[in-house]
Amino acid sequence: MVDTLLIQDGASLHLNKGEPFERGADLNYSHDFFQTVDFMRKHLILPGLICVLGLLVFQTAWGRGVAVTLAEVEAMTISERLYATGSLQARYSSEIRTQVSGRITQLNLEDGQFVEAGDLLVQLDDREPQARLMQAEVNLREAQRQLDRYQRLVATQSISQDQLDAQQASVDTARAQLQALHAEIEHYAIKAPYSGFLGEHDLTPGMLLDAGQTLTTLDDLSQMRVDFSLSERHLSRVAPGQQLLAKVAAWPDQEFRGELTFLGTRIDSSTRNLQIRGRINNPDQKLRPGMLATLTLETAPRMTLMVPARSLSYEGSNKFVFMVNADKQVVRRPVEVGLTRATQIEILSGLKAGDQIIDQGVVKVREGTAVRIVDQQDDAS
Repeated sequence: MVDTLLIQDGASLHLNKGEPFERGADLNYSHDFFQTVDFMRKHLILPGLICVLGLLVFQTAWGRGVAVTLAEVEAMTISERLYATGSLQARYSSEIRTQVSGRITQLNLEDGQFVEAGDLLVQLDDREPQARLMQAEVNLREAQRQLDRYQRLVATQSISQDQLDAQQASVDTARAQLQALHAEIEHYAIKAPYSGFLGEHDLTPGMLLDAGQTLTTLDDLSQMRVDFSLSERHLSRVAPGQQLLAKVAAWPDQEFRGELTFLGTRIDSSTRNLQIRGRINNPDQKLRPGMLATLTLETAPRMTLMVPARSLSYEGSNKFVFMVNADKQVVRRPVEVGLTRATQIEILSGLKAGDQIIDQGVVKVREGTAVRIVDQQDDAS
């Protein structure tokens, strides 16, 4: 079988199957030969070239290392926020009660009324104690007159010193009785002990009251007290005078400011908690006793080390960062962490201020990985 091919100038090349080819001789190529050449071109040469190019690219990239960015460990001042809840109480809160029995002759109570310290709230009938007061005043004047007379007589030795001393005691007794009646009469006039808002009442003029009967309530709402507890581990971070923020469900978008006023002198042995009291300003009287408040306490500012949170890696309960040594290779450094603030996290140990750690590219490196350092704006790929 002879295959004939047309080549330049219309010449024909003939190659008989099985005949050797010599230069200048007629060329007769078999059909199987051309199939073999085509197969090698498609399946061996092109893929081989692709592999060689890929190897060159890989070697180039490997020689450059994994692209990463660095971040500096910064020393900065932060303050920790502690959270708690507590029930609000009025700064001063009391029940207004009678100390004596009597009939109401004057009533100056209105539900929810604001009263000033010293305002008369209820006046009871005090005619009987007033009469006894007048009698006591007369007795005191008479005792004093007798004392003056005895003092003149003792000068002339008309009476003994013992008689003068006895009369002096009578004057002192009469004066004490008069003071006691003045105090008793004050109980018939029930006044506001401090400024605040009155509660509701059911009193009417002419009503007969018993001693100890509750008339109404009085609350000073200018400031609110709040009692809450914190774990004993926070004792070193709190002190009287620290700022306190409160929020309540009735006013979810408003913060009420205050401060710590008292730290408990003992730790509860069963809960290991510290009792704390704060005072919250309430100028618009929006807060009410009994409200549940969510409290935020700003601790005293302190210096600490901060790094980007994304620079940390985790392995179980262990935390670490990656650093780059002089040979541009990755070194793993264990760390202890503290607070998290937005995109940064506190470093308690393992690093020092000014250290350079890998920021972007952390997920692509391991201990000993060769890296190249790029700027933050470059694509760390």
